[in-house]
Amino acid sequence: MKTRILIFSLVLLAACQQVEMGFDYENTRTGKTDADSVFTLTLQATKTVDTKALDLVNGTKLNTYWKNTDKVKVFHNGACVGTLNVSCQGDRPTTAKLSGSVQIHGLAQGDVLTLLIPREIFDYTGQKGVLTGKATIEDTYDYAMATVTVDSINGTTVTTTTNAQFENQQSIYRFGFGPSASLVAQEFTVLSANGKLVTSAIYEGNAWTPAYGPITVNPSVPNSISASGNFYYVALQNGSKVADTYSFVIVDNDHKLHLATKEIPADKLGNGKFLTSTSIDAPAVTFTPSGTEITQAY
Repeated sequence: MKTRILIFSLVLLAACQQVEMGFDYENTRTGKTDADSVFTLTLQATKTVDTKALDLVNGTKLNTYWKNTDKVKVFHNGACVGTLNVSCQGDRPTTAKLSGSVQIHGLAQGDVLTLLIPREIFDYTGQKGVLTGKATIEDTYDYAMATVTVDSINGTTVTTTTNAQFENQQSIYRFGFGPSASLVAQEFTVLSANGKLVTSAIYEGNAWTPAYGPITVNPSVPNSISASGNFYYVALQNGSKVADTYSFVIVDNDHKLHLATKEIPADKLGNGKFLTSTSIDAPAVTFTPSGTEITQAY
């Protein structure tokens, strides 16, 4: 009896080994790769309203351009499969070449690749109210996304049907508190009446998982002081589809508290906009005691 069991076990083991080493009919039939493969991906990319490099022209128009230090994350079926480098030329280029290696299991013609700048986790906390420079909007908080479709796979080279056209995932606001942008803020917090300001978002499983809450800004100077006053730049992603109201809780350089509100129409909530409101009335809050104070000795 033991001999039969042993022989039967060996037969099952041999059968399993034959299946594992056999021809992958399913992958061959669909034209998919049958293992993790390293591919070279090169494509042109454009960003007309959203890059990590920002340039404010004449104080009114926000231009954007590529930088050779930019990095682009590539996702396939919700998983990060590689990072592309950016190559661009000229002064403030609006187009760039993306290239690099990606490692993908089962890549096939027609598959969609998602491209994110600069990483798969978007975090809007810790802003300094500054547009350009280190740890600023252009350096840290200017997030963008694009999708491309695989057109052909030639050996290890992948081509896509179109160039990557990135879309900004937030708008950039320029705030000034007043009257007439005269208030220098040591700190201020932006709150949304609809509760849809995104504090962070993670891309996983081909979908975004956002977290909502207020955004606190800690200006790094006080901020840049110009002839027009004190301006603070903030990247905000608002998940609301209807008109919203922003409330501001401001602490000035004298540690006084100020409150302000600003109505935001629904058509101003879309991503990829540059919005400016530099005369938001922010009166100081005064606390008036009420009632009669009673002092007792013990």
